[in-house]
Amino acid sequence: FWELMRDIREQLLPGEAIFQRSDRFGDYYQLKGYLLGPNGRRLGVATIWMRENNGSIRFVTLFPD
Repeated sequence: FWELMRDIREQLLPGEAIFQRSDRFGDYYQLKGYLLGPNGRRLGVATIWMRENNGSIRFVTLFPD
């Protein structure tokens, strides 16, 4: 788990998030990129993030892209 979180921070977060939608909980953004696994293989992924109404950012999900 901790390795995945480190990889997301280092490999994906430097990218640019694209606004998707808003609802009563906050604004949702998608961030796409590649993760390099411990076996050396690259996997295209999309992540969803939410900026809550109080301003905090939450990771929602990750799926293959």
